[in-house]
Amino acid sequence: MTKIYQNKKLGFEIDVPANWSIPGGEAVKTQFGDALIFYCGTDQNFNMEIGRSFSQSLEQIKAEFSRYVQNRKYTDLKFGTILVGEKEHVCARFRMGAEDWAKKYLIVFDELEYDMTANCFDEKSFAERELVWDSVVKSFRVIARSEPQETTTIFDRIYQAAIIFDKGYGCFQSGHYPKALEIFEGGKLITHEYPSNFFGVSMTLMQMLCEGKIPQNQVKFALRNAEKNLEMCLLISPSQEDYVEAMKAIKDFKKKLMI
Repeated sequence: MTKIYQNKKLGFEIDVPANWSIPGGEAVKTQFGDALIFYCGTDQNFNMEIGRSFSQSLEQIKAEFSRYVQNRKYTDLKFGTILVGEKEHVCARFRMGAEDWAKKYLIVFDELEYDMTANCFDEKSFAERELVWDSVVKSFRVIARSEPQETTTIFDRIYQAAIIFDKGYGCFQSGHYPKALEIFEGGKLITHEYPSNFFGVSMTLMQMLCEGKIPQNQVKFALRNAEKNLEMCLLISPSQEDYVEAMKAIKDFKKKLMI
C-alpha cells in the first residue's frame, strides 16, 4: 500500500509506503536548496534535497559524486542507473560506515536536481529495503512549481537549525520520541556546522533504548545510528563534554549488550 506525497511549492509528487510519515510544514533550507525528511522508522532513513543542477551529463554527475564520496571517506561505491520519468538517472550504492549501507539517487530534470538518499544499518535487509526505495524513486513525478527557489546564508541555516532543535527537544521532553526524531533529522539537513540536532537524534534513540521502546530486532541498528550521530557531533566539537560522556555511555551500553 502506498500514498501520494505532493509538494506544489517544490514542484513534485511521489508515492511512498503507507506506513511512512510524510514531511509536515515547510521544507528545511540547506546549502544545496530545500530538504525533506520521510520518517520510516528507527532502522532506516529516507530524505530528499532539491537544488540547482550543475549538469545533466550522467558521466559528469558520476564524477562529481565520486569526489563527494572520496572526501567523506565513504567506501564500496558502485554506480548504476534508474529510469524515472522516461529518462535514465544516476544512482549509487555505497557505505557511510562499517554498518551503514546507503543508496543515493541523483534525479535531474531541466535545471533542478532532486537528490534522494536512503540508508539502513543491516546488510542483510539492505537488498529488501532497496527494492522499496527504488519503487519510491521510480514513482517521482515533476509537477508545476508554485514558487521560485530561495537561497540562504550559513547564519540563516544555523539559526533555523537551532529553532528546529528547540522544537524537537520539546517533543523529546514530552516523550513523543518518534516525532522528536523526525524533527531532529530535518534539522540535521540544514547544516553540519550545528551539532545539536545530531545530538538530538542520538539522545532520543538512547532514551528509547533505555525505556524498551525499540523492537528487539532493531536494537543493534538504533544503537549504531545513535553512535554515528554522536560521532558527527564529536567531529564538529571534539572537546564538548556532553558529547564525550554520551559516547562513553553508548560504548558501555554496547558492552552490556555484547554488541
